[in-house]
Amino acid sequence: MLDRFLPEFHVRSAHEITIEADIATTYAALCASSFSESALVRLLLRIRSLGRPLPQRTTMPSLLDDLERSGFLRLASAPGEEAVFAIAGKFWLPHAERVALQSVEEFEQFARAGYAKAAWNIALYEAGPNRTRLCTQTRVLSYGRAASIAFRMYWFVVGPFSGLTRTALLRQVKRRAEAQGSQAAHA
Repeated sequence: MLDRFLPEFHVRSAHEITIEADIATTYAALCASSFSESALVRLLLRIRSLGRPLPQRTTMPSLLDDLERSGFLRLASAPGEEAVFAIAGKFWLPHAERVALQSVEEFEQFARAGYAKAAWNIALYEAGPNRTRLCTQTRVLSYGRAASIAFRMYWFVVGPFSGLTRTALLRQVKRRAEAQGSQAAHA
């Protein structure tokens, strides 16, 4: 589905992990996971917020809820297969100027000079009996030379840390799914 929304891009980052659990178990673990569970991710988000307090949560929302609450637009979702989220703005600014996208059509038509748009997916693939490949990919398309240069400089610094958050999330889902799969096997 990611190809449908952002087939052309200037920057791409991809991460994946193999999980010893079936797709249904892995998907349930993904939905039960949250960025707020990872100390590393909380630290990186705190740094990104430039010391501003992060919103306090009274409940542990799912990852998909986390993304929507943090300003991402859900472009598409096929439970157990793939979900695609999007955002647009000037991510490289200290207070990341975001464009409030309201619809898939608005994302598809967005092409404002000086800005960029990004799409991020999470996809699950069968990798054998009781084995799932969980993948995530981020694609960014910049509009105009100045935006392209600014984003690439930003990504040079932030990209590795963004990768750490994706990797931490994948490992979190792996631990949860494999623990659930193990419990089910012993039941």
